Amino acid sequence: MPSDYHLRSFWEQRFTEEPHFEWLGDGQDTLIPRLRAYLRAESPPAPGQPSRRQRPPRTLHIGAGNSTMSEHIRNAYDEFYGEQPWSEGTVVNLDFSDVAVANGREMEASRNGASVRGTQWVQADVLQWNDIAPLQGQSRGGPEDEWDESDGELFAVVLDKSTSDAIACGEDITLTAESSRCHPYIREHIATDVRVGPVHLLALNLAPIVRPGGVWVILSYSSSRASFLESDMVKDDPVARSNTLDPGVYWSLEEHGAVDAPTGQSKEGVFAPPVQHHVYVLRRSSRMIK
Repeated sequence: MPSDYHLRSFWEQRFTEEPHFEWLGDGQDTLIPRLRAYLRAESPPAPGQPSRRQRPPRTLHIGAGNSTMSEHIRNAYDEFYGEQPWSEGTVVNLDFSDVAVANGREMEASRNGASVRGTQWVQADVLQWNDIAPLQGQSRGGPEDEWDESDGELFAVVLDKSTSDAIACGEDITLTAESSRCHPYIREHIATDVRVGPVHLLALNLAPIVRPGGVWVILSYSSSRASFLESDMVKDDPVARSNTLDPGVYWSLEEHGAVDAPTGQSKEGVFAPPVQHHVYVLRRSSRMIK
């Protein structure tokens, strides 16, 4: 990917000029089935069955951009929770582009009217903790007895359609004890300045806002997008696996599979080499960040 894919200025211009584009497809055959499987496991039981969760788990869609995946996410929630009370902030579509967020809000309003039930568009940079910290304790209202206190208001699912790919184009980032880029608890454990890859920092910033047992589902063009789990700072030191800067403390790789990508074949008889994308499912551990 071009080196400027990690820049906000690139995306502001692109979203201004291009109303719609699907990076690595629209997610219906890759990310959405994983979301639906999670919602199915969490959805209200059939009549006569033991009660489970009364309110939907929260989903964070990072790098929402101008994709139609936000609509597919809403459709999945409607399938399982259409008759249930789910309020604003249940699904958060996030992008660091003001243009993308403004367009997303306009699209939702035009399709669903002034009241957009359950869905929220947020402008934030996932590599700046102060940007995403407000999502950690966001209240959705409603009776307290509808919500498991152990879950708080943390997200259960993070959907990442090539956003990690774009972020990976950036240079390594220096974290310091005074840095606003990461959670205060992590800053407290930075004795000396340390440089980490941008996706490494993304993993650290997502961990505090995802509940234990939650999932981060990534669609990527790369066969090594989850390599940050074997961080250079800890992979040769088993004792350091407890290090708060190690993404492997908070995330484990549960699934990695290759999927055939659309070929873009337009002329019959012309050879188009096979292309594969990669789906990763990372599971959030019980290690808390306070």
